[in-house]
Amino acid sequence: MQLSIHATYEEMSQKAAEAVIRLAETLTEPLICFPSGNTPVLFLQNIVNHFKEKNETPNWYFISLDEWLGVPATEKGSCRQFLDEHFFQPLSIPENRIFFFDGLSPDPEAECRKAEQWLDIRGNIKICVLGLGQNGHLGLNEPGSDFGLKMQIVSLTESTIVGGRKYFSNPVELNSGITLGLATIMNAGTVFLLVNGSKKAAILQHVLEGTVTPQIPATILKEHPDCWVYMDEEAIQQQNHVY
Repeated sequence: MQLSIHATYEEMSQKAAEAVIRLAETLTEPLICFPSGNTPVLFLQNIVNHFKEKNETPNWYFISLDEWLGVPATEKGSCRQFLDEHFFQPLSIPENRIFFFDGLSPDPEAECRKAEQWLDIRGNIKICVLGLGQNGHLGLNEPGSDFGLKMQIVSLTESTIVGGRKYFSNPVELNSGITLGLATIMNAGTVFLLVNGSKKAAILQHVLEGTVTPQIPATILKEHPDCWVYMDEEAIQQQNHVY
């Protein structure tokens, strides 16, 4: 892991966006994975601003990281709706450049197969951007997830359910999700892990200093050959070490 520490969330988001753009510019039509949630909002806004200033649409392809099962794509709080609002729609990304899990599919296993087919066509993910769950999850790979899975249908932990509900305007029942598996994430060319805020300090310390264990899925990133952790100072304020 290579660490990039910044004074503020705003600075972290800007520098991470600049790093992703620089890397993507060296690649031909790269396949990219972006997360949803609070942490990537400003990161995505920086990328949108970059391309709007140039009056360009990025020639990138995209694959879904995860989605809540039982939730429509248009529902505010779904992972697809988040990326539509914060990235795909502002940059007019063509639908044929996006694969996203369908949370309403009657056959989630078929969604996994479709994702694998997209990877077969486009090749491995070149840039995978992730957030860090407070229980150490990546995407919806919850504690105890098998490191060897390419795709996964997941029963959600209580902390993920509670954390997920805050994104929805209306009451919603969250029980399960679908996600890229840890094996797929580990096959990505470069991984960027974005971590901000004091609420993530404890789990970040486990990730940076602990042993690799399925009980904290994000620790697997210690074995990735090109993983960057972008963090703000609040995310390390409870730690005793200087990185």
